[in-house]
Amino acid sequence: MDKASATFQRILFLNTGANHNLGDRAMLLNVVRLLRERLPTAELIVDAGVPEWMIHEFGLTPVPTLTNCWGRGGETLKTPYMILSTLAMQFLIRSGAYRFLPVGSMEHELLSAIDRSDLIWLVGGGYLNDLGPVEARAVLHTALMGQAIGRPVVMTGQGIGPFKTQWSRRLFQWVAAKAKSIVLREPESGAREISSLGDGRIRWRAGVDDASSLPRHTDAMLPPAVLAVHFRRSSFHQDAEPVEQEIFRTIKTLVSEGERVKLFVFSERKKYELEIYERWKQALGNSDALEIIQHSDPRRIFAELETCQCAIGMAYHFHLFALLAGTPSLAMYSGQYYEAKYTGIDILFEQSRSFIEYSAIDENLLMDFVQANNRQFNPEKVNTLTARASLLEKRATQQILETLDARALSASAMTGA
Repeated sequence: MDKASATFQRILFLNTGANHNLGDRAMLLNVVRLLRERLPTAELIVDAGVPEWMIHEFGLTPVPTLTNCWGRGGETLKTPYMILSTLAMQFLIRSGAYRFLPVGSMEHELLSAIDRSDLIWLVGGGYLNDLGPVEARAVLHTALMGQAIGRPVVMTGQGIGPFKTQWSRRLFQWVAAKAKSIVLREPESGAREISSLGDGRIRWRAGVDDASSLPRHTDAMLPPAVLAVHFRRSSFHQDAEPVEQEIFRTIKTLVSEGERVKLFVFSERKKYELEIYERWKQALGNSDALEIIQHSDPRRIFAELETCQCAIGMAYHFHLFALLAGTPSLAMYSGQYYEAKYTGIDILFEQSRSFIEYSAIDENLLMDFVQANNRQFNPEKVNTLTARASLLEKRATQQILETLDARALSASAMTGA
């Protein structure tokens, strides 16, 4: 038994969105996959919203999150309830009095999981910011409860910021200052955010997205397509209707030319993507040339992207997965948050700007991209992407397993400040 196996037998994983977002799910999936191989008998504790198939495949223990507990306050009293309940839970975990709570209650299950864990692991993503403040604060407060009773906290594949409130900034600072290991996914923007805190105790090192070594998986032959598309309407994508129209016109042109197009679902919130795709498909007479790709398992999405000649989309992990699959991809973004994320991807793949502000999108630009970036006619570009992907896969696996290794849980292992 190696040192990590002897040290960590109960690990609590924290992230947000794995219950409905395939990108967040992919990061968590890859981490628990690798750790289950290394620690076959360990208890791996995750958000109760994780899909059943994932819980069964990797033998995970589901528990409620702090966000679930906060939900008791309802919308009207959310903020005061969050504050009071968090203070109460801090007292209960520090004193051990949570044991007197009703067994099976959300608070008892969460505090028990924190107490019995040997390690608290913040799995990667772009959630440590004020764009989704409730979820970010819930994760940070949970980590802080663990640190209060001596549980080590680590972070991998993290995007940090932007923080717009002192509440979130200070919460992150308190957790990060005591964290045993922090691996940044976007080192440039993350380093700026950490530097702005002015806390020399926070140490970090550069890394990659936690999902970068996720394997592909399929149980059938998949038909090829000339284009993979991801389009979404959400709070991050305001005034997207003109973009939607340009993308639809592009799809219509390709289908009329006898080409096949695949539409990728990355959020299980139907109004974000699926409802739009269904409307497009209906407008084209439910053509078989337009296929909606929807799977709960991100490994199947990954496999589908390998069958496409090129890709255009809005989701971070859609863009990342396409490039890892050797598929030339153009990302569409709005705002500094996504610009920083896509800049991080370009740094990892050693390429110049593979993304465009989506207000600049039109059918001519998209058709030019499809014609110029067909992987079938760009073997050199595909080879460059797959070579970088191979290196990133190794780095992702290494950063996850090194974080597990008890020898890595030391500030001396950090290379950034």
